[in-house]
Amino acid sequence: MDSTPTINAPISGRWWLPWRSATLGSLVAAGILVLGLPLFLRMPLTIDTTLYDVSAREVLRGGAHYRDVFDTNPPGFVWALCAVRFLFGTSMEAVRVVDFAIAGGIVAVLSLWVRSCGAARGTIAWTAAGTAAFYLFVTEFSQTQRDLWMMFPAAIAAWYRVRRVRHASSRTDGWLFRSALLEGAAWGLAVWVKPHVIPIALATWLATQPRLAGSATGSWWRKPRRSLADLTGSLAGGLLVGVGGAAYLLASGSWPYMIDVFTNWAPTYFDSLFIKSEIEFRKDLQLRHFPPWSTLLLVAVPLALLNVIDGKLWAGRDTSKYGPMAWILPSWLYDRTADADARFARAVLAVVYLSWVAITFVFQKPFQYAHVPETLLMLGLLAANRWAIVVPVTLFHITIIVWCSLYGPPPHSAIKSRAVVYWHLVWPRPDRGPDRLQWWPGCFSRAVPEELRNGVAYHSRDYGPAVDRVQLAEVVEFLRSQGVREGDDTVMCCHDSPHVIYLELKLRPPIRFMHLSTAEGLQPLRVKEEITAAAPRVRFVVGDLKRVSQFFPGDKQTLMELPGPGPDLLPPVVPRGTRTIFPMNQPTVFRSGGGRGRYVVHRLVNPVGEVIAPFWDQAQ
Repeated sequence: MDSTPTINAPISGRWWLPWRSATLGSLVAAGILVLGLPLFLRMPLTIDTTLYDVSAREVLRGGAHYRDVFDTNPPGFVWALCAVRFLFGTSMEAVRVVDFAIAGGIVAVLSLWVRSCGAARGTIAWTAAGTAAFYLFVTEFSQTQRDLWMMFPAAIAAWYRVRRVRHASSRTDGWLFRSALLEGAAWGLAVWVKPHVIPIALATWLATQPRLAGSATGSWWRKPRRSLADLTGSLAGGLLVGVGGAAYLLASGSWPYMIDVFTNWAPTYFDSLFIKSEIEFRKDLQLRHFPPWSTLLLVAVPLALLNVIDGKLWAGRDTSKYGPMAWILPSWLYDRTADADARFARAVLAVVYLSWVAITFVFQKPFQYAHVPETLLMLGLLAANRWAIVVPVTLFHITIIVWCSLYGPPPHSAIKSRAVVYWHLVWPRPDRGPDRLQWWPGCFSRAVPEELRNGVAYHSRDYGPAVDRVQLAEVVEFLRSQGVREGDDTVMCCHDSPHVIYLELKLRPPIRFMHLSTAEGLQPLRVKEEITAAAPRVRFVVGDLKRVSQFFPGDKQTLMELPGPGPDLLPPVVPRGTRTIFPMNQPTVFRSGGGRGRYVVHRLVNPVGEVIAPFWDQAQ
């Protein structure tokens, strides 16, 4: 007796249901783009992007990466920024337009992927709307980052692999090798941006091997030969890209400096990526990075596991009509009309998603930006299963934006800030408030004032890594008044946010460290040696009071805004002992914000002395 369950195919009509309407989903996506894209394009670049921007500028000047600007990562992102700057100019908007295009390219690839999984046009349209609502309204610290740019070639490679394997039965081993070259080259490009993609590529390769080998016919040895052709082609494509990049590093003079970084600096950096004491901390953050989107991980991970089981990846080509999910999930949650090809594509997408979540959780620093790709994959996974969760979440985002614009955000005292409902639903984030949305009309002006860039920024300017463009402009004008000119190397930026000054004044950094605290934590003696060696030609050192005091208690944070007594421009709350630590042991000659701001300029006249990054932590 046939044990196949009775199948009721999903009703393809019911056009009046909002989550089935491609027209409504497209209109919502267009509305979100109209609202969010102008704000997105005018946001300031994050400190990570400006670090690589300085490096790209030095490379385009004929310099050597790693020698002129320190970096603990592969150079792929710097190469991409070199292309952006060469083709489109030096504006912030140029990088943001490319970043938006890359995000759009990822959405396009995922749309093709989920379409092959059986998703309808309405599902794809709503997923695009949800992606826009998510990415356009996250902090600038999560935008224009390496992880998203790495994901683009990785998504292309993974989707191309699904297509290759699905068509392998009608292709020769020679075609498999040649097509694997292209796939491997795409993975290789992703590795040059960030090597974390290697385990994801390996998981994708392993998950698809049974079906690839199963496509062979004839003698038993044809199956391993198919796998060998695929493996050697993939490795050859990746090696070609790798050798090409290495040849450029050798020709540009960057190779020995990269080797020094990866042998003497990077091991210490990698050792700090995952610490057992951080497990609980990371588990708590995992569901809080992008409220309310991150909460959907609780649904997406079990769903992905079911997709892997349903796809029977271990069994080779599955010709059965229905998978085990037909027994587990009701028809309104599971597309029972999906054939073996659709379930295979869905299972591979699930493998990519699960491996990305695992690698990000274990081997990345616990920062928001690292979780952007996994969130995009999660939205794709939900769409591949025809799940409409993205619809109410997107509509809720729109409702909150409208509500906060009309009535203002709810007070913090209304609900405890740590409560799940408050955090994920009604937290008065600046991206939803009228204080940010009021700048929308000004985003269309040709000349954008720094006040507008501050206004559309997501991060509070009280946060150390955030950039205050208005006060930085004041520092730039002061340095110009002191005779600092383009091409000088007489200004040293000691913290993360001030190194925008290198770009604004087109200065050559006197030291190669942009994120000085990161470098000092790896090799403190070498950092001090480089600072001491550069000191004779440096006139001014720029510091950020927010960066060095971000770990102070709340009462001291408030006192940091007080003006200094008499000619001493540093706040009185600065501990006496810290005034002996570089650069606070140098006289202060300017402070932004009318003497109450966060940026200070020191004239370098005394010996460097003790260097402790971030310079005040040990003196609280």
